[in-house]
Amino acid sequence: MARNTFAGYLRQCGSGKSLNGATPTPVPSVLVFTFDADAAADTDTGKVLPKGAIVTRVDFNGAGTGGSTPTVDVGITGNGDAFVAEGDADGGLGVGGGVGILAAALTADTAVLAGQGASAAGGGTVTVAIYFVMEDDGSLNS
Repeated sequence: MARNTFAGYLRQCGSGKSLNGATPTPVPSVLVFTFDADAAADTDTGKVLPKGAIVTRVDFNGAGTGGSTPTVDVGITGNGDAFVAEGDADGGLGVGGGVGILAAALTADTAVLAGQGASAAGGGTVTVAIYFVMEDDGSLNS
């Protein structure tokens, strides 16, 4: 399957041929990545959330191994556990319960950080899905 990458983001306003009174809204996006459960705290994942992103949900799947009740943190530059704080690194599926999902849009492209929490895993991986929408005023295209 071909990939298509472009600058900007998608919006939709329903299924009609015209706006029919519907407000254009951004299509939700998800950033998915996997990191080593024993990575040092606040390790740069190489993933970046775009300027204008508003994070709405974070899910993770802890497949860490070893350690005593190992935990992981996931966040962004300046707040290393914003999305997942002491998440169960070996507990399977979980929902982020960090300091808080972003209450406002990011003001700049922002690096995503992840790594071990207070109790390190001995190995394994953790997969994270960060759901977000782009800040949008709902106005029509000009």
